Amino acid sequence: MNPPSTLACWVSTETPLRLAAELTDGPIRSSALPKLLTQVAPALRNAQFVIIRVCDLSPVELRPAYEAFETAGGTARICLAGQRAALEAVADSNLDHGGFMLDDLDINTACAELLWDRLDAVRFSARFAIEAQRDIRAGCALDSMLGLAGELGLRTLGPRVPSTAATFKRFVFDYVPADTSSLTQEPAARLMPSRPVASIVSR
Repeated sequence: MNPPSTLACWVSTETPLRLAAELTDGPIRSSALPKLLTQVAPALRNAQFVIIRVCDLSPVELRPAYEAFETAGGTARICLAGQRAALEAVADSNLDHGGFMLDDLDINTACAELLWDRLDAVRFSARFAIEAQRDIRAGCALDSMLGLAGELGLRTLGPRVPSTAATFKRFVFDYVPADTSSLTQEPAARLMPSRPVASIVSR
C-alpha cells in the first residue's frame, strides 16, 4: 500500500533512524481532522510522529479527531504545527499523544518564542535556511536558534528546499525530508533520502 499523496516523510539524521510523517494539505481546521487522520492512519505504521499544520483550532473538536486516529490504528504522536498564537488556543486541552511544533521560524522570530514549555519541535523556513548559507548575519541567527533549540530539548526540522540548495553545511537539523515509501516499508527495508543524509546536513 502506498502512502496517500497528501503525506510527506521526514527521516532523522542520526541512527537509529526515526521517521516522521506530515499531512501536506493545510493549514487544516480541527473540524476536518477526524476524516483525514482516519484515512492516513494505515500509512503511518513506521512514523514516530505525524505533523499537521493547523488553523482555527477547537479543543472540543480535537479530542474526537485523536480518538478517530487511534480507532483507525494510528500509533504515531500527533504534532500540531503552526504559529504560537494558534497553538495556545488548545494548549490546555490535555490531549493524550499530542504535542506542538512552532513552524516557519525565520530571522524575525524572537528566540523567546522557543522558550514556550509546550513545544516539542521547531521547523525553519526554507527562505531562512537558504539565506543563512550566504549571509553571515542570517547564518549566525540560525546557528543560535539551532543551539537554543538543542539546549531546550526541542527537535529541529530542516525545510523542504530545491535540491540545489539542500546542502546546509554547518547547519545540522534533527530531521530532513525523505522518500514517502519509507513510511510503509518494513523497518529493515526503510529507505534513506534520495541523497545520503551526510550530503544534506554535515558538521
